[in-house]
Amino acid sequence: MDSMSDSGDSVYNGYDQLILLLKASDMRMFHQMLKSVNFKDAATIVASHNGLKVIVEESKCVQMCAFIQAEIFDEYQLLDDHDSVSFRFSLHRLLDALNIYGNSASSFFSSFELQYAGYGSSLLMIMRGAGVVTTCKVSTYDLEDILDFQFRNTENISKVILKSSFLKESFFNLDFSSSELEILISPDPPHICFSSFGNAMTYQTECSKKSESVDVFQVSRTQSSRFKTTLIKTCMRALNASSNVSLRLDERGFLWFQFMIEIEPHTSFIDYFCSPEEEETVDN
Repeated sequence: MDSMSDSGDSVYNGYDQLILLLKASDMRMFHQMLKSVNFKDAATIVASHNGLKVIVEESKCVQMCAFIQAEIFDEYQLLDDHDSVSFRFSLHRLLDALNIYGNSASSFFSSFELQYAGYGSSLLMIMRGAGVVTTCKVSTYDLEDILDFQFRNTENISKVILKSSFLKESFFNLDFSSSELEILISPDPPHICFSSFGNAMTYQTECSKKSESVDVFQVSRTQSSRFKTTLIKTCMRALNASSNVSLRLDERGFLWFQFMIEIEPHTSFIDYFCSPEEEETVDN
């Protein structure tokens, strides 16, 4: 059962019983990364010696993965000789605890700690600040299969790195009430084009590869894919928090955004994968 209290300390009798132990004096990046992937309640944590992956999926069509490096924490330990540990948990519950004192929670608490003792145990978060110790226990659940979009195993991946401000403006100028959005990238002008298709009008935003908004343009052939608008909307929190975004399309038409999140002195990344809408076929 999930629970929260404003006093007390670890419910585990000593760190030797823990599998995962994280401590930090600055929780801003951790908090921002969780907020950025918060579009579904069920989330999966995969902890390795390199850091945490927080993975959220929707209908096996879209996936967001926030990677929080071990260096962001003052102390990061995988104990009992574990190379990795994975579990599912309620992202909403954990964020509710982090937001207990509103948007200023990241500055209110002087330290926070995460503890996980293994299969069947709760995820324990301890936050300290202004003489207050807040303890939150979040239930964990059995793992489910995580979809592999297999981008690294495909060829002919087109890649563009954009200023996030341009992509935000492009999306703002589209009709997000439409059912589909199209992304087109091409070695020929207009090079980059975002389109939405409403009942009466088509909205487009174009960009040249020579634009100041484009940092990298590696495109050898014209590619375009359409995606459900509702799925694209799930990445907006990450986009709004990012400074740059890498856009990739592969030969299957799958989309891969990678958002760069910068909070001094750290930089982290969020991957967003989305499958395209299937083209309708007409029987003769």
